[in-house]
Amino acid sequence: MHFSEYLNSEFQGAGFVFMTPSSEVLILQKPNKKWCFVGGKKEKGESPLKTARRECKEEIGFVPSGSIADCFKHKKAEENVQVYSFLMKVKELFVPQLNYEHIGYKWVKIKNLKDYQFSNGLTNLIPILTHTYSVD
Repeated sequence: MHFSEYLNSEFQGAGFVFMTPSSEVLILQKPNKKWCFVGGKKEKGESPLKTARRECKEEIGFVPSGSIADCFKHKKAEENVQVYSFLMKVKELFVPQLNYEHIGYKWVKIKNLKDYQFSNGLTNLIPILTHTYSVD
Protein backbone atom coordinates (compact mmCIF):
# COMPACT_ATOMS: atom_id res chain seq x y z
CA MET A 1 0.00 0.00 0.00
CA HIS A 2 1.35 3.43 -0.91
CA PHE A 3 0.83 6.29 1.50
CA SER A 4 2.72 8.96 -0.47
CA GLU A 5 -0.48 10.95 -0.99
CA TYR A 6 -0.66 11.44 2.78
CA LEU A 7 2.85 12.80 3.22
CA ASN A 8 2.29 16.37 2.06
CA SER A 9 -1.41 16.79 2.73
CA GLU A 10 -2.74 19.43 5.06
CA PHE A 11 -3.87 17.81 8.28
CA GLN A 12 -4.29 18.60 11.97
CA GLY A 13 -3.76 15.22 13.60
CA ALA A 14 -3.06 11.54 13.12
CA GLY A 15 -3.11 8.26 14.97
CA PHE A 16 -3.29 4.49 14.92
CA VAL A 17 -6.08 1.95 15.15
CA PHE A 18 -4.46 -1.30 16.30
CA MET A 19 -6.29 -4.46 15.19
CA THR A 20 -5.55 -8.12 16.01
CA PRO A 21 -6.22 -11.09 13.68
CA SER A 22 -9.43 -11.72 15.65
CA SER A 23 -10.67 -8.18 14.80
CA GLU A 24 -10.14 -6.71 18.26
CA VAL A 25 -9.08 -3.07 18.42
CA LEU A 26 -7.45 -1.08 21.21
CA ILE A 27 -9.48 1.81 22.61
CA LEU A 28 -8.34 4.23 25.29
CA GLN A 29 -10.56 5.98 27.83
CA LYS A 30 -10.13 9.68 28.55
CA PRO A 31 -10.85 11.27 31.94
CA ASN A 32 -14.18 12.55 30.54
CA LYS A 33 -15.12 8.84 30.13
CA LYS A 34 -15.19 9.06 26.30
CA TRP A 35 -13.14 6.62 24.24
CA CYS A 36 -10.53 7.18 21.56
CA PHE A 37 -7.72 5.56 19.62
CA VAL A 38 -4.04 6.43 19.93
CA GLY A 39 -3.37 9.78 18.29
CA GLY A 40 -3.23 13.52 18.56
CA LYS A 41 -2.30 16.86 17.05
CA LYS A 42 0.59 17.29 14.66
CA GLU A 43 3.70 19.24 15.51
CA LYS A 44 5.41 21.55 13.04
CA GLY A 45 7.04 19.74 10.12
CA GLU A 46 5.53 16.31 10.86
CA SER A 47 3.97 13.98 8.32
CA PRO A 48 0.81 12.12 9.37
CA LEU A 49 2.75 8.92 9.99
CA LYS A 50 5.40 10.70 12.05
CA THR A 51 2.66 12.34 14.12
CA ALA A 52 0.97 8.97 14.69
CA ARG A 53 4.24 7.35 15.79
CA ARG A 54 5.13 10.20 18.17
CA GLU A 55 1.66 10.20 19.70
CA CYS A 56 1.84 6.43 20.10
CA LYS A 57 5.10 6.65 22.06
CA GLU A 58 3.64 9.41 24.24
CA GLU A 59 0.28 7.75 24.92
CA ILE A 60 1.07 4.03 25.23
CA GLY A 61 4.85 4.04 25.72
CA PHE A 62 5.96 2.39 22.46
CA VAL A 63 5.06 1.70 18.84
CA PRO A 64 3.97 -1.95 18.59
CA SER A 65 5.31 -4.00 15.72
CA GLY A 66 2.84 -4.64 12.98
CA SER A 67 1.97 -3.74 9.42
CA ILE A 68 -0.04 -0.77 8.25
CA ALA A 69 -2.96 -2.18 6.32
CA ASP A 70 -5.01 0.92 5.61
CA CYS A 71 -5.26 4.66 6.14
CA PHE A 72 -8.44 6.64 6.62
CA LYS A 73 -8.60 10.36 5.91
CA HIS A 74 -11.53 11.82 7.78
CA LYS A 75 -12.77 15.05 9.31
CA LYS A 76 -13.53 15.71 12.92
CA ALA A 77 -17.25 15.98 13.54
CA GLU A 78 -18.56 19.55 13.38
CA GLU A 79 -15.11 20.88 12.44
CA ASN A 80 -13.26 21.33 9.18
CA VAL A 81 -10.18 19.57 10.53
CA GLN A 82 -8.45 16.83 8.52
CA VAL A 83 -7.24 13.76 10.46
CA TYR A 84 -5.47 10.55 9.38
CA SER A 85 -5.98 7.21 11.10
CA PHE A 86 -3.64 4.37 10.17
CA LEU A 87 -4.95 0.84 10.67
CA MET A 88 -2.08 -1.28 11.97
CA LYS A 89 -2.48 -5.03 12.14
CA VAL A 90 -0.73 -6.46 15.21
CA LYS A 91 -0.19 -10.17 15.86
CA GLU A 92 -1.64 -10.20 19.37
CA LEU A 93 -3.07 -8.18 22.21
CA PHE A 94 -0.56 -6.05 24.09
CA VAL A 95 -0.65 -4.03 27.30
CA PRO A 96 -0.26 -0.29 26.74
CA GLN A 97 1.66 1.81 29.27
CA LEU A 98 -0.83 4.67 29.57
CA ASN A 99 0.26 8.23 30.23
CA TYR A 100 -1.70 10.91 32.09
CA GLU A 101 -4.06 11.49 29.14
CA HIS A 102 -5.98 8.24 29.65
CA ILE A 103 -7.55 6.43 32.59
CA GLY A 104 -8.06 3.02 31.04
CA TYR A 105 -8.06 0.84 27.96
CA LYS A 106 -9.93 -2.10 26.42
CA TRP A 107 -9.57 -4.45 23.51
CA VAL A 108 -12.98 -4.73 21.83
CA LYS A 109 -14.32 -6.41 18.73
CA ILE A 110 -14.42 -3.90 15.90
CA LYS A 111 -18.10 -4.68 15.29
CA ASN A 112 -18.84 -3.47 18.86
CA LEU A 113 -17.26 -0.02 18.53
CA LYS A 114 -20.72 1.46 18.04
CA ASP A 115 -21.49 0.54 21.67
CA TYR A 116 -18.95 3.06 23.02
CA GLN A 117 -19.11 6.84 23.22
CA PHE A 118 -16.12 8.21 21.30
CA SER A 119 -14.55 11.64 21.28
CA ASN A 120 -16.04 13.99 18.68
CA GLY A 121 -12.99 13.71 16.46
CA LEU A 122 -13.70 10.02 15.85
CA THR A 123 -17.45 9.87 15.33
CA ASN A 124 -17.01 9.97 11.54
CA LEU A 125 -14.40 7.19 11.61
CA ILE A 126 -16.33 4.58 13.63
CA PRO A 127 -18.94 3.77 10.93
CA ILE A 128 -16.18 3.49 8.30
CA LEU A 129 -14.19 1.06 10.44
CA THR A 130 -17.15 -1.09 11.42
CA HIS A 131 -18.45 -1.26 7.85
CA THR A 132 -15.03 -2.07 6.36
CA TYR A 133 -13.62 -4.49 8.94
CA SER A 134 -16.47 -6.07 10.92
CA VAL A 135 -16.75 -9.82 10.64
CA ASP A 136 -19.58 -11.83 12.12
